[in-house]
Amino acid sequence: MDAQSFDLADHIRVFPLPASAGETQLLEACEELRRRRLDPTRPLWEMWLLPGLAERRVGLYLRMHHAIADGVAGVAAIGALLDLAADAAVPAAPPWTPAPMPSAGELLRENMRWRARGLHGSVSRLARPVSTLRQARSAWPAWRELFAEERAPRTSLNRPIGGHRSLALIRSRLDLAKQIAHAHDVKVNDVVLAAVAGDLRELLDSRGEPVDELVLRVMGPDIPPPGATGSSTGQPGRNDRRAAASHTRTILPEPGSQTLSSAAIRADLPMSATCHA
Repeated sequence: MDAQSFDLADHIRVFPLPASAGETQLLEACEELRRRRLDPTRPLWEMWLLPGLAERRVGLYLRMHHAIADGVAGVAAIGALLDLAADAAVPAAPPWTPAPMPSAGELLRENMRWRARGLHGSVSRLARPVSTLRQARSAWPAWRELFAEERAPRTSLNRPIGGHRSLALIRSRLDLAKQIAHAHDVKVNDVVLAAVAGDLRELLDSRGEPVDELVLRVMGPDIPPPGATGSSTGQPGRNDRRAAASHTRTILPEPGSQTLSSAAIRADLPMSATCHA
């Protein structure tokens, strides 16, 4: 639905930082802005410019509600707001008139059409039993493992959270991560997850919590290649959530228990962190 009135000043704002601010002050500002609620009477996105960084740099903080975009679509939305070059020509804005607000009946009919399209997709898969069965077989081991999994164990991290967050920036070198992945015949994601598993084990172990039986599981959606259409959403740049189970990864954080050793990864992949609690 189109906003009936739209003013960029309601969405693009300035939040000055202290003079010659560093990363700590930048993270503090981002956390303060994050705690503010989005105005539900306007389109649910904001872009904040944060001047005051050293060397006359300006920070950028952009947030949007998950109802607007997620995943690749969110990245595309950010790209639509920015130019690739500082001297890019400013195109003339095309004329635009907001569409009238739909009535309750129109919303109901659109919802019914959306559900009908989903039902049609399910029926069309029945017309391709061989490919449908092949997809089901490939996804079944992951689904079986997921359904058979017991409840998550109690840890200091597995508990209700409040509105406050701790922000951290973790830096490393992508070229080294690629070299490590190539040496172990895995992907860069596997390298990152192995490093996370090892650090998670160390954190819980330092708190005196049992770690030998813990499993780190990451479920990620299947992202279509550039230019492709997400098969479950019918929209370009959207994640295909149907394939999430087939992309489940399980990492046992026991040092040396995996082909990809967490200890070896962290020794070969230097990282630096900037945190704000």
